[in-house]
Amino acid sequence: MGEPIEIFFETTLAQLGLNQEESTDFERYWVPRMQRHAYYMIAFLDRETIIAIARLDISPAPDTFIRVLMDFFALDALVAAEAPI
Repeated sequence: MGEPIEIFFETTLAQLGLNQEESTDFERYWVPRMQRHAYYMIAFLDRETIIAIARLDISPAPDTFIRVLMDFFALDALVAAEAPI
């Protein structure tokens, strides 16, 4: 069995730099939407890819700016994969 999605998000979102409130908001939205299948392939795009596909300019620039773009799809079975970060 794969790692529970809640634990995966807690670990991964902290590594991406989200604080507890931001992580909770992310999980509150996505966890219920990812309950239909036992397994999911999840990828978080890197900063350069996000900028290339969705440029965003903010003025004045904030002190901290973290963008998270997740891609995922359902799997029928557990597959071997590298950690997302």
